[in-house]
Amino acid sequence: GIASSLLALLERGDVPFPILLTTADHVLLDSAMLDQFTQEAAGADIAVAMVERRILLARYPGSRRTWLKFRDGWWSGANIFWFGSDRARSIIALWQEVEQDRKKGWKIVSAFGPVALIGTLLRLLTLRGGIARIGRRFGLTARLVAMEKAEACIDADKPDDVVLIERIVAARG
Repeated sequence: GIASSLLALLERGDVPFPILLTTADHVLLDSAMLDQFTQEAAGADIAVAMVERRILLARYPGSRRTWLKFRDGWWSGANIFWFGSDRARSIIALWQEVEQDRKKGWKIVSAFGPVALIGTLLRLLTLRGGIARIGRRFGLTARLVAMEKAEACIDADKPDDVVLIERIVAARG
């Protein structure tokens, strides 16, 4: 998985920070998305890009994603990550433990402790606040980057995703 690969890379000891990481199936990633992400992630030990459901569905109403529900909306991962310092290593190790459950939101949230799980289940937490709280728990600055472009959370995981991506690319000319 991503976390295991990243930890193996960090073990080499010659990787400079910050690290910007994305996945190979993020074919719609563009410079505007990267600009937004790097500007908002700057200064954080760790940052994660996500798209709120209303942003995606306003543009692509038939798109299906895995959603995490918080007080401030339903969120889907955008497969863009920022590791601003070696201090992020502890979060990466935890990520490695829950990576196989990435499609089961409650399992991911429960890895960050009972307060995070209860706060999420009862919709007491916003995603932004929850990420910041988790960062503080690990002694680092963690930040959500709420992506403005719907395409930021569309990757080529499933055949339906590939059809949508092909349609988007064709429409761009």
